[in-house]
Amino acid sequence: MQITDLIDNNLAHIFALIIFMARVGDIASTYMMTPTLKLELNPFARKFGMKFAPVGFLFCLVPYWKLGDAIQVMVPLVLISADNFASVVGVRKGWGEEDYLKGAIERNRRQKPAEYILFGVASRLHWIVLAIILGYFDTSETLIASDFAIGLVMYAFITWAADLMGFFRLRRLGSETASTISRPNVSLAPQEIRRSNA
Repeated sequence: MQITDLIDNNLAHIFALIIFMARVGDIASTYMMTPTLKLELNPFARKFGMKFAPVGFLFCLVPYWKLGDAIQVMVPLVLISADNFASVVGVRKGWGEEDYLKGAIERNRRQKPAEYILFGVASRLHWIVLAIILGYFDTSETLIASDFAIGLVMYAFITWAADLMGFFRLRRLGSETASTISRPNVSLAPQEIRRSNA
């Protein structure tokens, strides 16, 4: 049996393994970057923590349903995991979780929502253009390239939605911080008041 036959006969297992590894990578990189989940964009993951993590492993079942759908799921999961790992060193060895959050809140304060949305759309259009090209030139019977294209579009929309949620969450945290600074809690000890205004 040739190696190609071996791969073709086990594509469902291979895709399931890739999806599993992508989920493990996403979870591991998330906790390496933000152990307390302060930087986590997913509100459910932020609320439930590790209790929410097993839900994502249900995607591992998709390859046994339909391989095309598995590709569409696999592409964004792999890219999201890769994005997380790219940010780990900057947060852990650079700013640190707490300082990174403070810096993000400050940067957010200086940004206009319309401007942020516009540049976010412009960024995702690059992925969508690539997806259109892949889909247009897909002449195979299996339509694998089209499935990859759909996965790229899904990645673009998922990350854009996550960025928007993150933007408005940072805006809310910035407003709460400003409110705390302007109205210190008189019940705090003097040193705690100084720390809250630092």
